[in-house]
Amino acid sequence: MNDHAAPADPLGPGTYFTATRRPIVCLAFLAPLLVAYELGVIWLASQDESPLGGAGGWLRWALAEAGAPAAFALPAVVAGVLLGWNFYGHFRWEVRWDTLGGMLGESLLAASLLIAAALGVRALLGPSDAPGEPDAVTVDLADRPADSQDARPGGGGQLIGAIGAGIYEELLFRLALLPIAYGLFRMLRCGPKGATALAVVSSSLLFALCHHLGPQGEIPAAGPFLFRTAAGATLAALFWWRGFGVAVGTHAAYDLIAGGLLAG
Repeated sequence: MNDHAAPADPLGPGTYFTATRRPIVCLAFLAPLLVAYELGVIWLASQDESPLGGAGGWLRWALAEAGAPAAFALPAVVAGVLLGWNFYGHFRWEVRWDTLGGMLGESLLAASLLIAAALGVRALLGPSDAPGEPDAVTVDLADRPADSQDARPGGGGQLIGAIGAGIYEELLFRLALLPIAYGLFRMLRCGPKGATALAVVSSSLLFALCHHLGPQGEIPAAGPFLFRTAAGATLAALFWWRGFGVAVGTHAAYDLIAGGLLAG
């Protein structure tokens, strides 16, 4: 894939909206998050705490089973994928500070809109009366047990877990699963638009479902499941139209706000 294969930039090639989708720009945007997360994991391990649930934990376990060293293996994979994508896709290697600042602003704006949507859902449905069942607005998009001490507002685990979920759930469900699902549906002779819709729906449903699986999964509840499905579709749209970096930034910012500031 190259710049010309990406969604058309309404302002023309080479502008900000094209630059944000370049893999090298996404990597530059994510680099501080990758470093912060890995250093945070080391710090939490020294405190006998761990944010390693969800996609980050699954991917780390898979790499360990394959013989990869535990420390910094995941960020190396992320960097390698994005650098390879940029090289083989023949993208430009330019990174501008104003582009990175714009991506931060976009991520915060998109996360705020998701928070507003969650507030609207809670206003319509009312707070949950079921013990242990989270309200939509307090549901972060990370896979973390509801009674975990790392989920406490303002805790180190909350901050690090939000960063890890933003990076690695987007890596798994958007950067990897979404194109695979699209290719599979195309092989099943779906048209481009139909394959895109089915890929978005199926990957978003799986994204929501994974939060309820396993011994640390949340209690199944219709509200959080449907909200996460809709959020997954929104993040898929951001991934396609605005790039991997903005999708990660939006996911991490939403988790931090919803799981930290609004859960109290």
